[in-house]
Amino acid sequence: ASTLLFTAITASKFRSDVKRWRLVADLMNDIGISFEVAATLVPKQFFLPMICVGNMCKAICGVAAGACNGAINLHWSKGSDISDINAKFGAQHTVTGALGLVFAAIFAKSISSVSTLTLLSIYASLTLLHIFANVKCMKLIAFDYFNTGRMNTVLDKMLSKRMHTQDVENLIKNDNRIDQKDSVSIDSPSVISRYEPLFFGSLKLWKRKLISIRMGVSFDHIQDSIKSYDDKDYFMESYIDQICRDGYIVASGKNRKEVLVAINMNSDTIIRTKSYFHAFIFRKMLLERSSGKYSMSSKETTTLRAVGIDASKEVDQLWPQFFRESKHSGWDLTKTDLGSIGYEIKIA
Repeated sequence: ASTLLFTAITASKFRSDVKRWRLVADLMNDIGISFEVAATLVPKQFFLPMICVGNMCKAICGVAAGACNGAINLHWSKGSDISDINAKFGAQHTVTGALGLVFAAIFAKSISSVSTLTLLSIYASLTLLHIFANVKCMKLIAFDYFNTGRMNTVLDKMLSKRMHTQDVENLIKNDNRIDQKDSVSIDSPSVISRYEPLFFGSLKLWKRKLISIRMGVSFDHIQDSIKSYDDKDYFMESYIDQICRDGYIVASGKNRKEVLVAINMNSDTIIRTKSYFHAFIFRKMLLERSSGKYSMSSKETTTLRAVGIDASKEVDQLWPQFFRESKHSGWDLTKTDLGSIGYEIKIA
């Protein structure tokens, strides 16, 4: 039952976060084994429930690991045969499993007279070593397509580098104007793999939690976000123009704590990547608004208009450079898989 429920909830989310879900699988396996170990130390009435919870955790591990291993094997099979990789993967598990049984038997015999506290300390140390090894392993896998975590990491680093470059140029030129022709720099997949978040909830920068990006919202959600505006007709007209022109809509949420992105059902992965790029720039400017760049005393919708216009200008300037530099750095924008609620808009 636990595997069926877990699969129903998460099946569509595995590909967009392969590395994090693979770590979840390993953590669930460790938690399951820990419950089984702890079950021998608790009163008898708790033994069966803890064993059941442990088995549920290990069953969830099997689902998540099985779903993610295919994508990982496909990554390693570049320029090779996927069937060859799968065969070697199975052989590796057989060998390591056999060696593990031998060493486990020898290890168990050697610590048969050790105190319970010492045994638990050894178990905790080995568990932490297992988690550490898995984190290091995931950092070696450099997927060449964007998901939400990698996209955030790339854009954070890109905009930070661009801002630093502009500051240096302005100091040298003793001029407060920003060079509108400055180029952007995109790190390669192998570099980003060392920095991308590997645990859920680890999307750094606390500000990001204040304004989240929700991809794939419904058009009703967009309408609901502007129904209290006095000039909602202006916003509705601009949103319709945007989705017809760009293939997506970027809007501020009803509570101003989220950025909404609605996608045209005919938009390809490159357009979807651009929509997130636009939403990221829009969110950055909303955060700048709270720090004083945009007047806090001005009418709310007037401020949102200004932010929207400035964000569109910034996207028009930066997106061609981002697209070019991403391809040059080894990213494949045709395989982008960003987390999404799943709604799409059909234009009649």
